[in-house]
Amino acid sequence: MSGRERVQGTVLLTTIIIVSILAILILSMMQAVFLYLKASGHVVVHQQEFYQLEAAAQKIAAFDKPLAHCVVQKINPNDIMSQLLSDKGCVLMVGDQRYQYLIDDLGEYPCLNIAYDKRIYGSHHWLISIATSESAILQIRLVKRAETPRCKQVEEREVHEGISSWRYLSDNR
Repeated sequence: MSGRERVQGTVLLTTIIIVSILAILILSMMQAVFLYLKASGHVVVHQQEFYQLEAAAQKIAAFDKPLAHCVVQKINPNDIMSQLLSDKGCVLMVGDQRYQYLIDDLGEYPCLNIAYDKRIYGSHHWLISIATSESAILQIRLVKRAETPRCKQVEEREVHEGISSWRYLSDNR
């Protein structure tokens, strides 16, 4: 084998190694891109699920007086979630989506005041828990004004009518 053939063989071998390394790098970058697309797709799905739950919870929160069989009295929020996941509770249909929900009547709070129309009211609190069939749960604490006796404690606090807090749990499939 002459020196020229040896150099050509070395160049060929080096070129094959470089092309192989570049192919491996390109394949790993493609895998990373596909993984990113899959993850971002899951984020979009979970955001849509959250917004749909929120819209359904807003429909429930618009009640004047909730259905008696949908109201529970001061149950641990985690127990409410367990009941909803085992299909116990009231049903709300929005389009073709089915939701299970329960409303926990947390009672009146005369020392948490709502100012409305130049008057001071006490507040009535509700915990609305709503779940999808896909095991996503949204719990919101709803505050409404109520005619309550005056606060007998020293310190009164002002709260705003509407949703005061929420928590969202999803199984993150």
